[in-house]
Amino acid sequence: MATETQELDILLAISQTLATVHQPEDLLRTVSARLQPVFGFGGVVVLVPAGAGHHRYLFPLLPPAAATHPQLVALTNQTYADPDSAYAWMQQLPLPCRMPLTEYAARTTPPPPGAALLQELGLSESLGAGLRHGGQLVGFLWFHYAPGQVRESLLALFGPVADLLAGPV
Repeated sequence: MATETQELDILLAISQTLATVHQPEDLLRTVSARLQPVFGFGGVVVLVPAGAGHHRYLFPLLPPAAATHPQLVALTNQTYADPDSAYAWMQQLPLPCRMPLTEYAARTTPPPPGAALLQELGLSESLGAGLRHGGQLVGFLWFHYAPGQVRESLLALFGPVADLLAGPV
């Protein structure tokens, strides 16, 4: 469990990164790399709206072996139709939250883009939080984990981290 001092150090490091890195994808990649040792996730996905009935995935950090995976390359920064309103469904979640990938995939038909890749990589559990900026929900942040690796103790820190990242996204 992170101590209060460690939590403040994490938030300060993110704030400093926000001040120096200006491109959203670079920012997410840099912040993800700084947060990985603390949160212990295996991958990060950011979901943002992209017009009526569509959303876009950003994959700022996955295991190095996945960086050139054809499915990841095809999914990154692409816009997808959201016929079952997965984005709207996520707005109803108590955030931050913990969720198995199978539960998320079961609530959307067809399964969300990237679900098969995350399962192939052994990342089947998630922490999710809304990205809020100016009182508005602007996206979702998901940290993905191998089974049994989610640390519930970090849920309290996960929300403030998401809030800091919301502006640049």
